[in-house]
Amino acid sequence: MTEAKALIQAEEQKIQEQIQQYEAALAELKKAKETALKKEEGFSLYFSYLETLEKEYGITEEDIFSRRSVQIGDWVTNTLPRFRNSALMKRLEKFIGDRLKQQERKTVGVGRGQPAKDLPPGTYRHPMSLEKIQKKTRAPKELNNWVIENGLEKVRSWRIEED
Repeated sequence: MTEAKALIQAEEQKIQEQIQQYEAALAELKKAKETALKKEEGFSLYFSYLETLEKEYGITEEDIFSRRSVQIGDWVTNTLPRFRNSALMKRLEKFIGDRLKQQERKTVGVGRGQPAKDLPPGTYRHPMSLEKIQKKTRAPKELNNWVIENGLEKVRSWRIEED
């Protein structure tokens, strides 16, 4: 009987420890909730203060960001990389990526290579596949691929005279 009481006491002690752990976790969650609510209240006050600044002084968010641009830039370059999966980081990466793509498109003279541009107009036949390609003014993509793979002089020799 004493062994049974000892087992029951051990089980009760384990249960009490679990209850204490859950109570500690609950206390942490309540504290986190209070902190989040306080932050939300702070954001509400901040936004209402911004509205007041705009109404009374004509200061817009753009004016504030412009005035604080150096500090914002420092924050973005120093602090933001630690938050790799944040919504702001993803948005900035997309924005910067889109801007870089736009700049790449604006570059003059850069595009798909035209290695067959020096070939005279006419019909060319690949000696292995016997495929025919006609070049009028611009070379078709396949003809450019032939020049890349085989060289300009070799493809030039593939020109055939058609009646």
